Order: sequence, then structure tokens, then C-alpha cells
Amino acid sequence: MKSILYPIFLACRDNSADLFWKKIFGNLAFGDTPKGIQFKGTTLCSTVKKKEFVYSFADKSPSLIYIELYEILSKTFGIKTDLQYSKSKIMFNDYRETNSSKKESNSWTSVRRKSVRENMLQEFCIRMEKIHGFGKENMKHLYHVLFSGIIFKVFTSIDIKLSNGIIENINGIRFDNRNVIIERAITAPIVKKPAPPGIYLWDLWNDYIKESAK
Repeated sequence: MKSILYPIFLACRDNSADLFWKKIFGNLAFGDTPKGIQFKGTTLCSTVKKKEFVYSFADKSPSLIYIELYEILSKTFGIKTDLQYSKSKIMFNDYRETNSSKKESNSWTSVRRKSVRENMLQEFCIRMEKIHGFGKENMKHLYHVLFSGIIFKVFTSIDIKLSNGIIENINGIRFDNRNVIIERAITAPIVKKPAPPGIYLWDLWNDYIKESAK
């Protein structure tokens, strides 16, 4: 029969209502650790690449140890219950579906989902920054200009050239000597009816463009 080496973990076990985590903490009481984790005195540690951690449980209460160690084991080390794996699988499938729809797109109008469009714009800006080296701040500025410009029809689906779900080029934007050059005239949209006093998105965007250009 195994000896209880770390009785503190039996008390930790009682803080969980999940049978999976009860078993994890119960095993720790007997010195049995998940693969890749080991005891060193009153310290638990992992040297697994990209999952490294060192956790001392000396002079801590069972409830605090449970909270801290659960966080480390689930997030840093990546231990998940079947339910957590199921949620991760759902998220992965959603990402795969989104990524698949991108790959099948060769025109901007065929990309219906807002999240996919935003993702494609971000990828374009990041790729252009890597190629032309105009800096992170200009990259953020470019994204905001494109995002707002598409909303206000400054850039239309005709301007955005796609190939296999990747934005290859956008008419009205060019890059020269580490600079982003916007070749489209930024004009306010036509309002057919008198608008009541207030602050509008167009004005905020226009002010942002002017401030960024200083």
C-alpha cells in the first residue's frame, strides 16, 4: 500500500467538485505526478518545453494551493478534462471552418462573415509591414484606415484583390520607402437629410486620420 507523502493535497482535493481534478490532487498526495512534472521537496516543477513552471506549496493553505496549482496545471501545463477538451475542439472546428471559408474566397463580396473580413485585413497589414518595414504604428494606422474606409465605401470590393483567401493588393494604397501612401481622397459621405447635432463616426475617423498624419 502506498504511503501518503504530501497530505496537504488531500485537503486540496476537497476544494474541487470535479472528479478529474480530485483524482489529480489525490495522486499528488501519494507523490504521483502527471507525466513531465516532478516533486523537489516542497516544490512542484516542470521542465517540459513551453510548459515550464516551478511552484512552491510550502506554508500555504490547501485552498490557496488548489487555486494556484489548478491555474498552473490547466493553463501553463495544459491539463484539461474531457469537457474542456470538447470546448477546445468546438473552438478549433470553428477556426477551421473560418479558415476554410477564407481559402475558398477569391472576391471580397464572397466573404460574408465580419470576423473573417477583419482577420484578412489584419493579415494583410501585418504582411505588408513585414515586406515594407513601415513600423508597427503605421501598421495599426493602415488597418484603421482600411477598416473605416471599407465602411464608408472609400474602398470597395472592386479595390480589394483576393487570391485563395488572401488579400494580395488594395487599390488606393501603396508603399514607398517605408511609408504608407493613401491615394484615395477622404471626403465626407453625402447626407440627404439634415442631421441632428451630435458626434458621428465619420468625424471621429476623420479627426483620427488628421492626427495620425501629423
